[in-house]
Amino acid sequence: MIKSSRSSFGKMLLSIFFSLIIFAIFCIIYTLIIYFSDITLNNWLFLVIGIVSFLVLGFLSGNFQQRKGLFWGLGNAMIIILIILAIKHFKIDGFSEILKYLVYLLASCSGGILGLNFKPFIK
Repeated sequence: MIKSSRSSFGKMLLSIFFSLIIFAIFCIIYTLIIYFSDITLNNWLFLVIGIVSFLVLGFLSGNFQQRKGLFWGLGNAMIIILIILAIKHFKIDGFSEILKYLVYLLASCSGGILGLNFKPFIK
């Protein structure tokens, strides 16, 4: 456990940072699987990677804050989704894309609620 007296904003940035690192690791693994195998993978695997990443984001958010896990999980997920949309230049490919982001928000909220119930990693 890391001991620190960080503010709520600092803890939010820290949880987003760790989540981006975890998301990057998952994406690297996904890319390596596609590159080194002859298997054609569909978007389901990428959706699962996103759900797990947002679940971890919510978990870290709720765990770092130790209060209002639903609020912090949702808030951090919305920040990440805005970053993703900015990178994609606000290009949404229809209803399935919106549904995917709603599932990510739900996963992050669930992670926030779960993370709140664990011993804090950072104090």
